[in-house]
Amino acid sequence: MRDEKIFDILERAEDDSMDRLIDKCPEISDAELDKILAMSEKKYRVKKKGMGITMNKNIVNQNGTDFVEGVERSRRPAWLAPLSIAASVVLIAGIAIGSNALMKKNNRKSDNDHVVVPGVTVTTTIVNTSVDTTSVTVDTSVTETVIVSEQTTVTTTAEPEVTTTEISDEGFDINEIVGKWEYQVSDGTHTAGENPVYNGVITIYPGAIYEYTDVNGNVTEGTVRTGYEEIAGSQIPKVDFFENTIWSFGGYYNGNEINIGNGGLSRLVRVNETSSKRITSDDAYNAVNNYCHSAYDWSIAAENPDIMYVTKGNETDTDYEIIFRSYTGAFVYFDVNKENGNCSIIEENPITKEKEISGSISIYDYLN
Repeated sequence: MRDEKIFDILERAEDDSMDRLIDKCPEISDAELDKILAMSEKKYRVKKKGMGITMNKNIVNQNGTDFVEGVERSRRPAWLAPLSIAASVVLIAGIAIGSNALMKKNNRKSDNDHVVVPGVTVTTTIVNTSVDTTSVTVDTSVTETVIVSEQTTVTTTAEPEVTTTEISDEGFDINEIVGKWEYQVSDGTHTAGENPVYNGVITIYPGAIYEYTDVNGNVTEGTVRTGYEEIAGSQIPKVDFFENTIWSFGGYYNGNEINIGNGGLSRLVRVNETSSKRITSDDAYNAVNNYCHSAYDWSIAAENPDIMYVTKGNETDTDYEIIFRSYTGAFVYFDVNKENGNCSIIEENPITKEKEISGSISIYDYLN
């Protein structure tokens, strides 16, 4: 053993194993081998018959390539074939009908180059308004045009409908409102009565004519009509203003005021009869002083009157300047018009020294 080479031992390793296995197994005769083979073939046939599969045979052709023989059988539902045939018939019929319809449509378009326009109805309403001294007339004409096709148009005109609103001739005397009226508007935060902003002057004349001069000096003329409007069973005096026979605005008359609209956004305030005389600087000072004592709290200046005061400022050909000093050191300037007594209130920012109009008053409301 020791003299043997290692490679010889490894080379005979399989032979030794085979000899040991043969020694442990009994000898089997040829008859017994045939019997074992027959039993194996029988089991194979039974298993093949149960599975219902035909064994495929691999055959090698002359080129050395393999191919498979045999068919695998399967069952399909009986109703599948008729359904497939019916679906095919429907598909073919749909294609045929659609193609026929498309060809007919193209043929019609080639015979007639225009496209038929569907019917459209257009209605136009024209309103004409005319005003005379006793009535307001609204003339409404309705024209209806029906477009049947591109070549056919039918137009019909309805009879004009005339609506007349009678204005009562029993208005109050125009002389009650003759004179100058200051046009005041709201400052956007308060009503026109609480903090009015001057917006011009309206002068009403005995011939029911008015003249409006705005803050820029532009003049507009028109007519005035008085009347009554019934509200909750009461007859309320009303004044209407017309410009070029078209209603412009109106308001409810109450002595020295004509309230325009609702909410106190604007009003006309009668200018005092004393406006016909020229206003003096003392008039301007006294009126502004009375306003400041009513609008501002002076209790803090009881012990030190010098911290709050009203004094006269500069004077121009048209205005007096009256200055109010607050205890905070801020100044408010009042520019009083010498002719009509209208007063613009200008507040100065104590830091930036910028001035801004904050409202307006009429000094006649604060003269004793």
